[in-house]
Amino acid sequence: MGPSTPDEGSHDHLQLLSDAVSDTSTPPSSLIEATSLNSTLATQETTSNIQSAFSSPLRITTRHDFSLDAATISQKLIHAVQPCHTETITDFMHKCVDLFMLYQFPNTPIAHEPTLRSAIALFDRTSVMLLASPPYADSTSVEPLRRFTLVTAICALVISVMPRELLDSPKDLFWPYYYASRAMLRLYEEYDLEFPDWSSFCIRTWHSAGLENTTGRDVISSHIHREGTFLALKARIYDEKVIGSLLPVDARLLRMNWWLSYLADKTAAAFDKVPYVISDGFCDDRITIDEEKEHENLLLDPSRPWNQNRFEHRLLLGFQFKRRLWAAAADVVHGIRLHSKNHRSDFADSRPDQQSTEKLYGLYLHFCGIIDDLPQCLQLPDAAAGPVEPEVVQYQALSFWAQRSNILSVYHCMRIVILQLCLDADLAEVVGLNNMPISWAMRKLEICQDFLRELSLIPFNCYRVQGEPAVERVRRVGSILLAVVNDPPTPPIEKRARTQLEKLLDILSSLDSRATDHLQDLENNANICS
Repeated sequence: MGPSTPDEGSHDHLQLLSDAVSDTSTPPSSLIEATSLNSTLATQETTSNIQSAFSSPLRITTRHDFSLDAATISQKLIHAVQPCHTETITDFMHKCVDLFMLYQFPNTPIAHEPTLRSAIALFDRTSVMLLASPPYADSTSVEPLRRFTLVTAICALVISVMPRELLDSPKDLFWPYYYASRAMLRLYEEYDLEFPDWSSFCIRTWHSAGLENTTGRDVISSHIHREGTFLALKARIYDEKVIGSLLPVDARLLRMNWWLSYLADKTAAAFDKVPYVISDGFCDDRITIDEEKEHENLLLDPSRPWNQNRFEHRLLLGFQFKRRLWAAAADVVHGIRLHSKNHRSDFADSRPDQQSTEKLYGLYLHFCGIIDDLPQCLQLPDAAAGPVEPEVVQYQALSFWAQRSNILSVYHCMRIVILQLCLDADLAEVVGLNNMPISWAMRKLEICQDFLRELSLIPFNCYRVQGEPAVERVRRVGSILLAVVNDPPTPPIEKRARTQLEKLLDILSSLDSRATDHLQDLENNANICS
């Protein structure tokens, strides 16, 4: 039964709802219980005023008039997707979570597996009343909506990247899960912005990634992702004082979500896709969250046999390694651009001064040297699991391969991007080259060969499931290599460059991506990155 309307004489009833919301206490797992993420010194009076604003009678009825209710969204989703499934919707959702934990959690360890599993119960027939919640937002009524939004977001993400041999479902199935998740988020969005928890960041990350994977375009997806980044900055989840007193699992998830937002921002700027949101001067002296250590409060489900043998701990070591590597690459790119800006002049010699060049040397050598500390489990993924059951060995090896392919493909891609930036800025000496074009072309071929070798080593699905960012790396390397093909310093270099380019185009065409619609762009535009 739906809520009453003013025409039904429900003012008193709505006032009781308003009073109930004002008196509702926040559950321990919510961020507002230990500390408001917006202000660690928020007073009880301020919190009460905010909750009253969210639950005023006029707002309740007005919001209800202009939006679907939660139960209707759930019913519409089930009606839309059930004909496409050969199994129950709950079985399909568990399969999506399985695939996420195997292939994507290693590179984005931002979710709590038991919470994802429990959220699927919302789609049991016996649980439908959990979503028949009134259209106001408080910490109690929002929780089922958050769980619905979270699990449908992860399903949309998984559908957007998984090849048919891993998930036998049509790609268009992304849209009902995505729109259902977005529609449910709108029901409690204002509350979510005021009182975010770890799911607030996961949801926006998955909406953004799924949309980019499905459309091949990043305008809308970047906007959604940046909303999550702005929310992370506003909530100050980079500050250990803000999150340190929360429940351990909540604090861990917020740290992971912060680092992922931080890395995504740095990487996007390094690839020159968008400007920085998290500027170098804003947070560098404010980031105080602790490094992840081995923890008894696991993010993975400990009841599953393949999560044994310190599996999660080793995955998080790889993620922290990735964080350091990507940040170092972004620092080199930023240093080159800053150097070029400072030495640009129409009236004076624009050759770099020694001190500035030496600083760039240091940044570049630091970036290159980090790879020497690649964790052991990523050096030999097939042998990383140790003496355990064969199915556990196979499962863990795939996860380590997924993480390794992400780290090393980014590393080699950034090597060639940094090389091109140095050449464009007349800084060939920073990467150890002279001013002869033949040395530049030879170095590009060496890096491209390293990139191709890495892609030939891995189980290819471990790379495919990374979606559009993986496609972008291949296209970026191919674009720079194409410039060598079109302007080769010697015939032998042209021949080798063409051979490598053909291999890259074969890889690009085999990726299940909207971006492959633009293969001709790569073949016809030699100067995209040169």
